[in-house]
Amino acid sequence: MDDDRCVEVKNEAEICHRLKHKHIVELLETYSNDGLLYMVFELLVHFLLEYLSTSLNGCLLYYL
Repeated sequence: MDDDRCVEVKNEAEICHRLKHKHIVELLETYSNDGLLYMVFELLVHFLLEYLSTSLNGCLLYYL
């Protein structure tokens, strides 16, 4: 990964760390090893499709 892209990814990770909202998956930790960046997010118990189907009374809109 080139230096510009590396800086960009680190900035994105920092922004993710700062995002705290009940509707946004929280980034818990980041670390790097052998030139790779690992991002650890909170565990989601439900799938988005499952949540939408129950919260919208089974009415889903599909966009292509």
